[in-house]
Amino acid sequence: MSFSLQFLLPFGRATPNRAGRGLYHGVQISYGNKISFSDKKARRTWKPNVHWKEFQSELLQTKLSIRVTLRALKCIEKAGGIDDYILKTKTAKFGEKPDFALNLREKMKEAWEQKNNRSYSQRTLAFETNFFRKAKRTIDQPTVETVENVEPVEPVEPVEPSLT
Repeated sequence: MSFSLQFLLPFGRATPNRAGRGLYHGVQISYGNKISFSDKKARRTWKPNVHWKEFQSELLQTKLSIRVTLRALKCIEKAGGIDDYILKTKTAKFGEKPDFALNLREKMKEAWEQKNNRSYSQRTLAFETNFFRKAKRTIDQPTVETVENVEPVEPVEPVEPSLT
């Protein structure tokens, strides 16, 4: 008789314990079936793609060696660096075990406050760095430029090539 633990796992996913010691950006262990040629199903897991990376923190002025997933690495690059990623990312995006990221955020907040001589606010920081600003088009503006008062161009007659 085989015993399955699938009923203990919500939606076929589980958070690894080591996720609390790195930046996983919500990536979890996935469960599913490996299907052979004869259609036999065998349980298997897909673990997060985790790497050790070094980042240079401008606020802390140190090199950080952190365990990150590929998804977190892409988000760090998109945010503009490790400092911006930690300070501007919502807590829910860090995953179910955000202990490491929140401790790092507190250290970076203190360093930011000392550097700028004012209290840290995520909203003002985001607007100072144009994090939320995107080009918006109003309804009155046309999407395609219209051309008015243009003189028609006369067609040019084709010239026959000479064979000399």
